[in-house]
Amino acid sequence: MDSIPICISTTKSVKSYSINNLNEITYNFNSGFLGVPKYLNIVELFPLLSEYCYLSKNNDELLNRMLESKNGQLLAFRESLIKKASTTKLNELVLLLNQPESNSEIKDIDGDVNKDIIVLNRMAYESIFKALITDEILEEHNHSFNKSKNSSIDIIDATIHIKENKEIEENNIDYSNIWMQKICDTLNETTVEVPKEKGGGKWQPDKFANVVDFIQGSLTRNKGIYDYLNERGLINTGYCPVTGDKINNDVHYKIFGRIVYLSEKGKEIAKEFDRKEHIRLFGKEPMSSERKAELRDEIIQKQGNKIISRLVIVAILLFILFKACS
Repeated sequence: MDSIPICISTTKSVKSYSINNLNEITYNFNSGFLGVPKYLNIVELFPLLSEYCYLSKNNDELLNRMLESKNGQLLAFRESLIKKASTTKLNELVLLLNQPESNSEIKDIDGDVNKDIIVLNRMAYESIFKALITDEILEEHNHSFNKSKNSSIDIIDATIHIKENKEIEENNIDYSNIWMQKICDTLNETTVEVPKEKGGGKWQPDKFANVVDFIQGSLTRNKGIYDYLNERGLINTGYCPVTGDKINNDVHYKIFGRIVYLSEKGKEIAKEFDRKEHIRLFGKEPMSSERKAELRDEIIQKQGNKIISRLVIVAILLFILFKACS
């Protein structure tokens, strides 16, 4: 788990932050469906690293620049690096940020370049590639913008579409997605298909409402599937599949006797999903844990009273038999 991609995909997306008098940082994170946190991806992070950390001399300078940036997302990513990344991995990140392709003020490209870096450098697009996107070139890709061959193309709309790379941007790559996709890929190598009520066929994360539904609707319902994936270390990985937080297996979600370890927040989200599903199916709130405990006590008490009553009857019968025989 010691890798920069894991540090990125397990860092929550920051909406805003504040610092108190003790220099303690409080974050306000972005969230998605059911309050599930959104996580950082490389497309969002790289421009920030390029702007604030280009040509960092060493690990210490890299971390100091992140701190001095006063950018909430970089501050959160910095904390992830300190907790999860080794010195070796930090060195690799420093090396990447010393490549000329990482320059946020890049003006031209000379000779061979690292295309993987250039693709992520938005300034390379603005300074170098945008001028090359002519009407003639765009005309060849008319279908990408839902236009007819004879219609004119809005150059601004077209370049924004290319710049934002919507296919990547709209797919907010987070740990939950990575976790679900890996499991789907593994199950697609077998003959097991998605349950019919979920659409059947090949395994795909989008056939499930969210990661909690994925856990309930596939992983834990079928013992064979659970055991198959669990033996391969794909279910409990040391990270919460709902929030992506690193966990110590102290909290778990147990269904049909099969366990998926979660974070505290992940378990709260799972319980909230259960509550809403219960209301949707039965039209009322589920029974509280306190009420369940009360019912258990009432049942135990009733059973105890029945046993006592039977013992009393047996004692009376034995007394009558004893008297009759004496």
